[in-house]
Amino acid sequence: MLKKYDSLYINGCSNIQGHGIKNEEDKWPNLLSKKLDLPIYKNSSLCGNSMKGILYSTVNDLKKVENTLCVIGLTFQDRSPISFGNHQYNYSYNSYEYINEKDWYTKHFLDKRRYQWKQDNTKDKNLENVFKSYANYKNELIKHDNKFETNLYREFFYDIVLLQSFLVSQKIDYVFIEWHNHLDVSVIERKRKIELNCYRTEINFDNILNIEWDEMDINPGTGHPSILGCKNISEKVYDFISR
Repeated sequence: MLKKYDSLYINGCSNIQGHGIKNEEDKWPNLLSKKLDLPIYKNSSLCGNSMKGILYSTVNDLKKVENTLCVIGLTFQDRSPISFGNHQYNYSYNSYEYINEKDWYTKHFLDKRRYQWKQDNTKDKNLENVFKSYANYKNELIKHDNKFETNLYREFFYDIVLLQSFLVSQKIDYVFIEWHNHLDVSVIERKRKIELNCYRTEINFDNILNIEWDEMDINPGTGHPSILGCKNISEKVYDFISR
């Protein structure tokens, strides 16, 4: 029997936020809210959100909240946050795990930096300087750290463990959503000849639901779940919670 909660908390990246879907009621967190008959206490999901960003915002949002059900979509390892003032900004590395050419990746990252700065509406010159310095730091790290990808995954997995530990310590029930088995690193280990699985052994997979790409019904125009995909996801999450 489904436990009675007072509210629903949502966090994650654009797969949660509903990128490309105009009507809020068609986004799957709102569909889930209706199915569970629970108001959404807060939806902190952001396009491009990093795992550490999700960790920070969840701890901040839920440190004084009781009897809420927490549903979080796990984001991807190739993103990192910058905290500045009262805001948090995220960088997406995107295709690094599929690209083994550091020169290509360096160019891609710098292009991404220019794009993301252009998208930000702040005129704070100090933030612009921080963005540029951070991009240069990452650029040098990528070029010179032969363990860059290993370190990327290790930090990503540990952020998941830390988030689980916080929720358990606060006695908050939670469901994490994994997209297309992206926590399974066996293929990457074989391709890269690196050891990654040892860093995910502390993750508790009991409350992690995997959703495959075909269940998401990806909209080719946005690369994100369609309205039908959102309906499918809400049903999968509801069934997982009700099990």
